[in-house]
Amino acid sequence: GLLTDKFLYHLPLYRQHQRLSAAGIPVSRGSLMHWSNRAIDLLEPIYAAQFSHVLLCRVLAMDETPIKAGRREDLNVIVASERKTGFINPRPILSKTHGRD
Repeated sequence: GLLTDKFLYHLPLYRQHQRLSAAGIPVSRGSLMHWSNRAIDLLEPIYAAQFSHVLLCRVLAMDETPIKAGRREDLNVIVASERKTGFINPRPILSKTHGRD
């Protein structure tokens, strides 16, 4: 669909317009823009609900990419962003790994 091509496959509307024209489908760029904006407006309440739910979580983000800590091969650091009193406080979480991935 229109939004899938635009946001998932990063295909701008002018390129979608070119593809539609080449397929013999007459549609203006203005119509494509209007349909996109209308769909985005309709999705706004879903986005707002998800965003407010995420802000209630204790851990806002976590990058589980292991970072080698020191000289020991079995000690990695995972960084988490934790919400505390209204601000994000990144803190390391130490974890032991068992062998290489």
